[in-house]
Amino acid sequence: MTGDLDFLHAHLPDFPEYGDEYARNGSDMRVRAFVGKALVDAQDRVYAALDDATRERFDALVFKSQFSDNAYLKRIGHLNLAGDEIAAIAREDRRLVEVATGLAQVDTASAAGVLSALEAQFEARHLTFER
Repeated sequence: MTGDLDFLHAHLPDFPEYGDEYARNGSDMRVRAFVGKALVDAQDRVYAALDDATRERFDALVFKSQFSDNAYLKRIGHLNLAGDEIAAIAREDRRLVEVATGLAQVDTASAAGVLSALEAQFEARHLTFER
């Protein structure tokens, strides 16, 4: 877990971790903001050259990054989390940030694959504690 939290602290300013509901909401906001910025930066470079379907996926992911996943936050918000549970959340958040970091190198040929990875990681994060 420490490696995941260290990674998140290195990439997300003032990362509040997961100590309580307020911190979890803040963590969610920072992760989504990072992803959203990476998406918008990538859009600026490649959007015009993409097909309509890939543009729609970009748009949907930008929209997703702007708003909390209320079902996810409700699931984790009031829990009294222990080390393994915090580690699970941190691992999913790290993976989401890692995939978003890959958007810095995205081009028209790789966009669909990176977007698929991002969609899959958003879904994996959403399912945390639902398994």
